[in-house]
Amino acid sequence: MLPLYQVEELAKGRYQGALAQSQRTQDYDRSIRQGKARLALERAIEQNIHSGASLGELKRDMIAVLRRVAE
Repeated sequence: MLPLYQVEELAKGRYQGALAQSQRTQDYDRSIRQGKARLALERAIEQNIHSGASLGELKRDMIAVLRRVAE
């Protein structure tokens, strides 16, 4: 049987490890979302340019993409 201080240190280490893993997972997910948003914005801009859309239409489409990604 382990002394109490060793059990506490072990628990603290596991908690910190889980916390670090959670942070890495959140960072990875954020990176994926940012990449998808970047691609979606590029597509929206290219489509608007090729279709001859006005600046207002381009802005509206870009805002729609950003809102969709933010959800």
